[in-house]
Amino acid sequence: MDSYVDVILPLPIRNTFTYFFEKKTFLNISVGMRVVVPFGKKRIFTGIISKIHSHKPSNYEVKSIIILLDKKPMIRESSFVFWKWVSQYYMCNIGEIMKASLPSTLLLEGENQISKKEADDEILKETTDDQYLIYEALEAGPLSISDVISVIQKKSVMPIIEEMIEMNLIELNQKIKDKYVPKLIRYIYINKKYENKRKELFEFLKNSPKQLEFIRFIIKHQKKIDNLVNVKEIKEKLSFSSSILKVLINKKVLNEKYVKEDRNIIETKIKDSKVLLSKKQNIAFKKILEEFKSKN
Repeated sequence: MDSYVDVILPLPIRNTFTYFFEKKTFLNISVGMRVVVPFGKKRIFTGIISKIHSHKPSNYEVKSIIILLDKKPMIRESSFVFWKWVSQYYMCNIGEIMKASLPSTLLLEGENQISKKEADDEILKETTDDQYLIYEALEAGPLSISDVISVIQKKSVMPIIEEMIEMNLIELNQKIKDKYVPKLIRYIYINKKYENKRKELFEFLKNSPKQLEFIRFIIKHQKKIDNLVNVKEIKEKLSFSSSILKVLINKKVLNEKYVKEDRNIIETKIKDSKVLLSKKQNIAFKKILEEFKSKN
């Protein structure tokens, strides 16, 4: 029996879309998991499985799941009920509700790419002109679907690519673009050659009083461990021109460094403190604990 899933896509489209999957490949597939699926001729989206069934749609050709991203469901089935209610109440599509509900870092976008596989001359003789052109173009490296369209000057390239995969000439890869963009923090620090030569450094800058004042401020506020100073933080404490910073870097008195800050990690410091609850809060708190014993 064939297996299918209905997938909610982050698009302003009324219905879900059905995709095929092989049970032996996706053993632990479940409702609420994220999947990467093809959409249209060359687009790829991350969607959420809302239903698993065995009914093949008759009004369109069913494509297959590309990647299963999760090992366990990310969304509870009760959330789908809520999303459906919100979409009806606000007269919008459930895909829009999903996109608004989930962090953008969880919704990946990408594009198919194909890469060349080594093939015998006998197999290459069986290729069509379009297939041979694509195979030759792959000498320079992997191609996206849009690249393939440019090479053979045809819009309908997926049937050709599918045939080439069956002939073992190429393989389909998934190049996923993650919407997560790391935040870069700019730091500055005094050149190592001046670490133990403060007098020499001050003498070097004695004819530039503003630069000297700036360096004294940096020395005072640099971290003890790595001597780094956050540029944004010092701008809040000291009014200075960006040109001063640029000149000191050009003079090799200061060096700069960009450090990646993970936006997904939230660091919190919790102080030990006794929480005093009112009588009504105590009753509510006990009821919550009782509920947790019987429900998740």
